[in-house]
Amino acid sequence: MPKSEEKELFDKAVSKKIKKNKPSKLVIFILIITLLLSIINFIYNLYLDRSLYYIINSFLLLIFNIIFIMVIYKSLIKQKTLVLLGSLFLIIIYSFNIYVNYSNLFSTSNLINEDIMSVLDYSKSNSLKLDYDYEYSDLIKENHLITYKQDKNRMLLSISLGSNPDKDIYLPNMISWKSKDVLDYLEDNKINNVKIEYVSSDKLEDTLIEQSRENHMKRSDELKLKFSYGDELGFDNCVIRNLIGMDLLHVVMYLEKNKLNYEIIYDYSDKYDRNIIYKQSINPGDKVKVNDKSIKIYVSKGKKIKMIDLTNKDIYEASKWLINNKLIVKNEYRYDSKIKKDHIIKSDKSKDDTLSSGDIVTIYLSKGPIKIKKYKTIDEFEKWAIKNEIDYYVEYEFSDKYKAGEIVSIKVDEYNKVNLVVSEGLKNKMINVTGLSEKEAKAKLDKNNIKYNITYEKGDKGKVLRQSISEGSSISKDTTVSLIIGK
Repeated sequence: MPKSEEKELFDKAVSKKIKKNKPSKLVIFILIITLLLSIINFIYNLYLDRSLYYIINSFLLLIFNIIFIMVIYKSLIKQKTLVLLGSLFLIIIYSFNIYVNYSNLFSTSNLINEDIMSVLDYSKSNSLKLDYDYEYSDLIKENHLITYKQDKNRMLLSISLGSNPDKDIYLPNMISWKSKDVLDYLEDNKINNVKIEYVSSDKLEDTLIEQSRENHMKRSDELKLKFSYGDELGFDNCVIRNLIGMDLLHVVMYLEKNKLNYEIIYDYSDKYDRNIIYKQSINPGDKVKVNDKSIKIYVSKGKKIKMIDLTNKDIYEASKWLINNKLIVKNEYRYDSKIKKDHIIKSDKSKDDTLSSGDIVTIYLSKGPIKIKKYKTIDEFEKWAIKNEIDYYVEYEFSDKYKAGEIVSIKVDEYNKVNLVVSEGLKNKMINVTGLSEKEAKAKLDKNNIKYNITYEKGDKGKVLRQSISEGSSISKDTTVSLIIGK
């Protein structure tokens, strides 16, 4: 056989072998999908600002995937089925991770603007610890979730207090506006301190003829408005309408417009929210003369709340009761060996105290018992105590076993404070050197391992006039006695 034909046959055989060992298009497609999913998984964890564990985990999977693809592609292995199964397995892992992350993001994002009770149910079902923050919002209703922050096992909830009653707003000149338009503007802008009066005027009936403020003001600033009822009133009596369920501003407008005498009384109501009328002294349909009989208007202060004992209750159970009663919750955490972790030690309100909606209740939650490690020096212990916000106090005692400055014992007392006992070293007794010469006193103190310093003053020359520590006093080896020598 000619060499050219032999070479051609050899090249065809090699080409066929390479083609046979080359990964199929399906395998290459699967490998590309796997790589893309690993990149998406890593970027997604970074985007969500997940914990370091998730980020490192997704990064290592990405590196493994890149190496895996390079090895498969370069080695041209025959095990295409095995490669396909391995790739599919990786795709399942990445898809599951992305699905879990996406589901978590999707479910929590739906909590925004939700009633806070629903959010509490969500946090409990996901075993998340809770902290609260409150802020005013014109967009989010009172006791609904404005936003949240989730970090590992904890959620910080930002709860709406409703509109800020002291917010700065712009008030236009409303002179000649109809009363309905004025009321709508006041209501839309939550202006809450309005005094209304109707007077005789040559201006159009039921139009605003005078206002005490305009331009910039706070919602809580007093605003006086005068409306015209025309040249004369035009009626002698008025049929009382049903005022129950109306807000105070609209009721006052109605009473002033019809020249009715009235008295406003504030009291608790289980049924009606704050500033809503829950009772009236004259029945709807009764006829009343103008400027005659006074009608009593009862305005709700909200539900009358009797405080319950929250001691030992779970945070979710307590939060539900407090928030359901529209009380503002403040959490503080303390160590406690008797109360289970995340259960309430106490609150700043006593059982049977009378509260109103919007009152602040601080609950003190248990962090569980203090877990103390072994520390040799005070510096080591203090760093740990400061980092973990632990209250402690230090006592000193003599010790034959521990050197001066070393920790003898660390205990938690009945008030959940840490009692730190520090060694003063070996116990020693002060000796008497008064009256001795300076040389004799020094020799005697050196013999008994007692430190000293010397000062001089007028007196019996060379003699010890006084010593700062009296004879028989307990001292440590680091104690220094002052000697006063005559000169």
